Amino acid sequence: QCAVYNDKNERLQGNVIINVNGVNSLINASTFKNSKANQGGAVYVDGVHTTISNSNFTDISSENYGGAIFVAGSETNISESNFLRCNVAKYHGGAIYIAGENTNIENSNFTLCKALNNKVETLGGAIAIENGPNTLIKSSNFVECDAVDGGCVYLRRCHQRFAVHLLDLHVGHQPVAL
Repeated sequence: QCAVYNDKNERLQGNVIINVNGVNSLINASTFKNSKANQGGAVYVDGVHTTISNSNFTDISSENYGGAIFVAGSETNISESNFLRCNVAKYHGGAIYIAGENTNIENSNFTLCKALNNKVETLGGAIAIENGPNTLIKSSNFVECDAVDGGCVYLRRCHQRFAVHLLDLHVGHQPVAL
């Protein structure tokens, strides 16, 4: 459990936590607020079997990808977490950018997350998935998230081996019809 507030060091990857080649890492019941980095404003996941649960990300931003979290590793599970006013300045994934495989996001809330830039096409106001095979997003809520394309979730570069499951999602207070 940890609480991080007003961390503006603006590191290259994951301003608060860098999980490089870690195995079985756990971030639980943590609060991240007012943090900024180049990729993954709070957390950059590059390990295997990472779990982020019961955590809050508020006013977190990234210059390029993954406003709060950048997932490059595999077997990442994000659950029971809240993302409020997370954003990315230039490219994709207002709250989360997924490039790793076997990522699960469940029972999480995304509110006012944005990927907006007037000069470049931005994708995935809450979540952008790019070459992230076997991704599951389940029982999550999206409220007023915005991007040029894919205000809530955007899938990019989907190949045959790419499987994404979107189950029981809500935009505002309405279920998503797919």
